[in-house]
Amino acid sequence: MKINLLVIRSNNLKEIAEQYAALGLQLTYHQHGNGPFHYSCTLDDFVFEIYPASANYPADRSIRLGFSIPASAYKTSSIESVWKIIHPISKTEWGDQLVLEDLDGRKVVLTISD
Repeated sequence: MKINLLVIRSNNLKEIAEQYAALGLQLTYHQHGNGPFHYSCTLDDFVFEIYPASANYPADRSIRLGFSIPASAYKTSSIESVWKIIHPISKTEWGDQLVLEDLDGRKVVLTISD
């Protein structure tokens, strides 16, 4: 078994999509049938989607996400100007990592790979 879908919800749909795009996610804006417009990207067999929050489906601040980015992409990214940095880059047993926070308060662990 493996995870193949993750949906987050946001009250700041466009701004959140811009934050995740700064990590290198190639998000597209679309809708399925009569459903809400949302952002989506596919990484290998994994689908990451950002849907608008609603009364029934509020933004969840307790989720913690993790992404890996090549060092060369990190150096040329706009991550530091778009994201709130909670913990600066430090060496961990999993490699160089920093912890970011998105506009909804979700923590994102970013691992910088060689």
